[in-house]
Amino acid sequence: MSQFPELMKSETVRQGAAYGAVGVVNTLTDFLVFIVLLYLVEIHLLLANTLAFCVAVIQSYILNNYWTFGAVPRKVSHHRQLGAFLLVQMGALALSNVTIVLLSQYLNPMISKLFATVVAFAWGFVLSKRFVFRSPAGI
Repeated sequence: MSQFPELMKSETVRQGAAYGAVGVVNTLTDFLVFIVLLYLVEIHLLLANTLAFCVAVIQSYILNNYWTFGAVPRKVSHHRQLGAFLLVQMGALALSNVTIVLLSQYLNPMISKLFATVVAFAWGFVLSKRFVFRSPAGI
């Protein structure tokens, strides 16, 4: 229990909290675009999910690059970092689409989207921290 205050000061906890806050903003954007596309524009579930996800990914990169992980010294160029981020997000999109397709057979599309968002969020944080926005060894 005495280690808890030190843990709360750790960079990983700060980044996790910031990633979570960015995630809330991205999730709101993702859901808003999804709702508009699915219910107002009336496009297919997967296309609505993919387009909404892409809008949120662009926002996510900007916010995470400059705020969540912005204090991390750069080991690679922004181009490589963006490429790695996009690869991670393509994996997240694949997981999101599989989740939403499977669950929407049994659940409301919005509930399915919620589960898909949780899966994509977990995938994105772990891989973003570990591979995309990592600090150089020894720093």
